[in-house]
Amino acid sequence: KEKERIDSLAIFENGFKNRLAQAADTFIVKKGKLCTIYAGYPWFMAWGRDAMISLEGLLLVTKRYEIAKKVLEHFSRQVKEGKAPNKMGKENTYNSIDSGLWHIHAISRYLEHTGDHEFVKRKLWKNIKRIIEAIPCEKGEIKTGDENTQLTWMDAKADSKPVTSRYHSPVEVQALWHHSLLFADTLAERYGGKRYQKEISDAEKVLKNMYNGRYLDDAKGDSALRPNQLIAFSGKNIFSKKEIKNIAEACRVLVTPYGLRTLSEDNPGYHGMYEGDENERNKAYHQGSAWPWLIGAWNDTIEAAGGKKEEFRSLQEHMLDAGLGTISELFDGKEPYSPRGCISQAWSVAEVLRKI
Repeated sequence: KEKERIDSLAIFENGFKNRLAQAADTFIVKKGKLCTIYAGYPWFMAWGRDAMISLEGLLLVTKRYEIAKKVLEHFSRQVKEGKAPNKMGKENTYNSIDSGLWHIHAISRYLEHTGDHEFVKRKLWKNIKRIIEAIPCEKGEIKTGDENTQLTWMDAKADSKPVTSRYHSPVEVQALWHHSLLFADTLAERYGGKRYQKEISDAEKVLKNMYNGRYLDDAKGDSALRPNQLIAFSGKNIFSKKEIKNIAEACRVLVTPYGLRTLSEDNPGYHGMYEGDENERNKAYHQGSAWPWLIGAWNDTIEAAGGKKEEFRSLQEHMLDAGLGTISELFDGKEPYSPRGCISQAWSVAEVLRKI
């Protein structure tokens, strides 16, 4: 019976996508009437940012809309004073700047796939507004603390300090903020309530000012070439096709057969091998290691630039090693690109499934 259920998840003509769809099922965890998404195996459980990034690939692309509703509703219930949880469990932690924005993004994708305004208005709209109102923002610019805070997905610490200090309006957070305001404004127009036209205009100006002619600065004072700017193309695009092509060309050096490096090889802080003790591994975690989940943002950018998305065929072979039938958390940023971290990661599977 279980084999029949797993076989029924293979709804695509593409065999690779069918294997990914079956892998996607392993991250869906049901607890009574509740549903959540686990971030990775064997050690990650429920993480808010990971769950919301993964939701479209795991549940919407695979047309499992009823489960998606349960996951979204469960997550929305965890929103506290407008803040969305990072790590979820008996006691949630609220130490992220973007979990709430990713939640709004996931809701926008749910509506795009289903058109189910009745559910969104009844169950989610109230907390969308609360998240918008709680985001720390000044003149359109997201504020994320100081050099000792680690509120984005690049949150590793080594020697008790953030390895990748990103505290001046990180580009992907700024882009998510802009996208969230646009989405909330369309809902306010439809459902009634405060509009966000002024906030949209301010956020757009900040985002446009990040473009330096070649790529989007990762943060003020940090012009290191990283892939975070690619996430700017997961929502409404405010850049010209020429500008997007410039960004894609700049980021091409980050691409490996298994994902995108988190830092360019020519940067003095680059660490291409994820090895050693925990402290040493953390120095490489977001400083050169390659992440499969970034393939989604890369292909979004390629298509926005007028190109054809890339297939990353090496990942098909990878599904026969490390965690069989699934995709690892990350890979070394240099050859032989050994798989590292969790042997099975939700957003790796989800974003490859969404954009391959």
